[in-house]
Amino acid sequence: MIEDTSGEKDMGDTKIVYDEKFGITTFKREICAQLGEAFWNELVENIELPDIDSECKCQCHNMYQFMKRLEEMTDEETLKKILYKVRHGLHPSQCEWAHKEFMEAGNLDDFLKEHVKNGPAGCGCAVVQDDKLLYEGYYGYADLEKKKIITPDTVYRQFSTTKVIICTAAMMLFERGHFLMDDPLYEYFPEWKETMVADTGEDGGIYIRAAKRPIQIRDCFSMAMGIGYGGEDYTHQMMEKVRRNLAETVGDYTLRQDIYAMSQVPVRFDPGTHFLYGFGHELVAGLIEVVSGKKVSDFLQSELFEPLEMNSGLSLFW
Repeated sequence: MIEDTSGEKDMGDTKIVYDEKFGITTFKREICAQLGEAFWNELVENIELPDIDSECKCQCHNMYQFMKRLEEMTDEETLKKILYKVRHGLHPSQCEWAHKEFMEAGNLDDFLKEHVKNGPAGCGCAVVQDDKLLYEGYYGYADLEKKKIITPDTVYRQFSTTKVIICTAAMMLFERGHFLMDDPLYEYFPEWKETMVADTGEDGGIYIRAAKRPIQIRDCFSMAMGIGYGGEDYTHQMMEKVRRNLAETVGDYTLRQDIYAMSQVPVRFDPGTHFLYGFGHELVAGLIEVVSGKKVSDFLQSELFEPLEMNSGLSLFW
């Protein structure tokens, strides 16, 4: 749970449905919106879509082939509309478009002005080289309804950029000898001792079994613990159910309550066997609380933000 403790600083109304914002699911939604479901079916016919059960190099190859076919089957303007929404997995030639548009604009000011016409409501950009600020520009709105413009003091939702901060803080504790990467997660969260795996059988049924080994701390850091953020699989359905129940019974639940509740969810695969972007770093944040004895927000403030003199920002952590 990310809590806005900004007081008077308005974050605007940003609504993101996470199970619709990741990977192929995002592409499908935007492509169907632009070109229809029949086009989508033709697009994915006889090609393998990226999947967690394939090796990383296969996932990259499959994504490359998917993007290549998408470009072959659409005109440039339509594809740009889709990519403005998705912003993920660009084919090399699509990266060339951005470079071409920038060069045609001639300067960052014109480029960013055009950018906010087609993409986000607003943006800020700074270019720094050798500790020197070479460029700074702000365009568009932080809040469209209130016509609140983007400024140097605009507060952005950090979303997954918080993961870098969380992992940095956790590694500080690792260097101090507070935990080891091979430690079982249950040593810090006992409720995670009996991790279960949800297998899908050949008949399409869901079969629950014990994991071959416990989740280790390294699995949480490397996103290999088995619970993701989106999808239509059984694990994600159970994750949503558990969180709905938690919200209904507790209300504004804490990080530790979330971690306890999520221990009831069967993971998608045996720990350490696949990469799946998701819940691992929430567990790392919880680990910070357990081994430091502080709320993660307090630890970050005293150990990172204050020493770095980051005083103009905003605490958005649990």
